[in-house]
Amino acid sequence: VVSADGGTVWDTIIAPGTGPVYSGYTTSMLLVDSATVAHDGYLYKAVMSPPCGTLTVVSDSALLSVNPIPVLSNTTTVATICNGTVFTYTPTSTTPGTTFSWSRAAVSGINEGANAGAGNINDSLTDNTSSTVVATYVITSTANSCSNAGEDVLVTVLPDAQITLSSGYGTDNQRVCLDDTILHIDYMFNEASTGAVVSGLQSGLKTVTNGYTFTIYD
Repeated sequence: VVSADGGTVWDTIIAPGTGPVYSGYTTSMLLVDSATVAHDGYLYKAVMSPPCGTLTVVSDSALLSVNPIPVLSNTTTVATICNGTVFTYTPTSTTPGTTFSWSRAAVSGINEGANAGAGNINDSLTDNTSSTVVATYVITSTANSCSNAGEDVLVTVLPDAQITLSSGYGTDNQRVCLDDTILHIDYMFNEASTGAVVSGLQSGLKTVTNGYTFTIYD
């Protein structure tokens, strides 16, 4: 028999059910499967009726304890850090006593090799490309001998800001006659840059930014 209210009402188990799922309920060993935290605290007793006579034997209560699978309670959304800095992350969970382990596979474009540890993450990441690189940390939470399958925390590493001449060779060193139009001077900056500012620009020259291209024209 089973009680879902702490022992006030007892129901005879006569079918497998859907949650929990029972088997062996007509034998000396009851098997309980597919229990969730909603079933934590269920009580069970074995009721034995002999084939002859009317004496029924009832066992002491057995308590079902269902521990939750811990998960991260703080954000796992993408963080962005500057090149060569240390990514820090303190995992937390609402499940008391949760411990954490983490791992990061080697990432193409990141100088540092694979890394792993326990507890907080303090991991230096250096982007050796001219584009952003995403590193993935897999964090496993464990409490009461129950562990989750691992949750991903994504980190975007910005490269060093770079700007290069993208217009034709010599366009950045032009000599023109009075009232002539200069050739456009184009510079490309990478996605780590937030724009370009020119100082000392001669009167009459203008600038425009289109995407990652910065143009000087007249």
